[in-house]
Amino acid sequence: MSSGISPSLNNLFVPSYDSNVIHTPVTFLMCPPKLYDVNYVINPWMTGNVHAASRVHAAEQWQRLYEAVVQIADVVLVEPQPGSPDMVFTANAGLERNGTVVLSRFF
Repeated sequence: MSSGISPSLNNLFVPSYDSNVIHTPVTFLMCPPKLYDVNYVINPWMTGNVHAASRVHAAEQWQRLYEAVVQIADVVLVEPQPGSPDMVFTANAGLERNGTVVLSRFF
């Protein structure tokens, strides 16, 4: 009798959930793109994009991301500051898990 599950899915590893383990909540730092813009070039991805970004499109994308993340994690919001148009990328600084931090590298 077939389980109705694709053969490739039958081989998936699903870690067990131990209800005795205390799980710490995941927290993300996010900054809304209220002041987002590409004002200068500091990496290859910015070249040719000075003032070419759509703040409206960025806000729509950010809102969808925020709504998805807040469903599964705590979100701490930081207000953007004048003169720092790329604060929206706060999440790219690094990730921490169980005391280990992995920093981003863009090269």
